[in-house]
Amino acid sequence: EIKDAIMLMIPDGRADPAFSAQHALLNNPAPLDEVVDSTALHGGWSSYWKGFAKEITVPVMSTIGEFDGLWDTSKEAIDKFAAAFEKTSVEKSVVADAPHCIELSYQGKGVLVKFMGFAMQCAVGYSLNAKK
Repeated sequence: EIKDAIMLMIPDGRADPAFSAQHALLNNPAPLDEVVDSTALHGGWSSYWKGFAKEITVPVMSTIGEFDGLWDTSKEAIDKFAAAFEKTSVEKSVVADAPHCIELSYQGKGVLVKFMGFAMQCAVGYSLNAKK
């Protein structure tokens, strides 16, 4: 119940209450390294993540739920995250009325369509530029 409240905001109507049983099936303990990274990212980017981000050259899409219980959804934090990708463009957005697990919420289908559209645009752009 606590995890559902943080990740899906089920009590607040951001995901289907019937999903709790399915969410329990998906539950796995987080590896310690992931927990450490998450803690570092929440409080500020660790230097090794910034090192990776600055070398990325493919377009990046960053989407976060408005009611994310784990990450900072402020404009400042989102802009700081995007700025770490020095060699590419970053499409960033905050999804209204979405929790941390956007893809499992009521906003999930729309976000998945958005992701697929972004991937298609990237693929077409790559193809067009390869012909030059």
